[in-house]
Amino acid sequence: MLGYAMTVCDACSLSAERTSSRTLAATVTGIAVVTDLVSKWLAWTTDGSVPLVSPTTNEELALGVASFDVGLGWLLLIGGLALALLGHAAVLSQRSTLAAVGFGLLFGGILGNLIDRLATGGVHDWLDLGLAIANLADFYIVFGLGWYVVAAWNAVGD
Repeated sequence: MLGYAMTVCDACSLSAERTSSRTLAATVTGIAVVTDLVSKWLAWTTDGSVPLVSPTTNEELALGVASFDVGLGWLLLIGGLALALLGHAAVLSQRSTLAAVGFGLLFGGILGNLIDRLATGGVHDWLDLGLAIANLADFYIVFGLGWYVVAAWNAVGD
């Protein structure tokens, strides 16, 4: 009987941790999407006097550097979204705060750029880095993927 009670308690604890990871990932995703879209709007409403702000519509794929056929671009974008959704399943199973934050940044960046592309036909980049022009979503994608890889690496070590 005691063994059964321990199993039920463990299951309750596991369920609470998974819910917590889902909530954290959803919160980070929401914050990333909102801050990305607001930053794009702010950049496009400047009068051009703000340093490093060069609003540009990117109808290409990656930071305005990679020029692909639009069909291939959509295929890669949808493929990336599918991979992010698969990563979400991994976040839920890992019960890792680090993985949840990484997923939230990654998915938030993908959604921010996807919303922008669907609404306007292109992605609004504005941060002039010299070699490329980016937006917050691009940074969220890069940092989220890196964060997620670190979390996955740590999970393997456990």
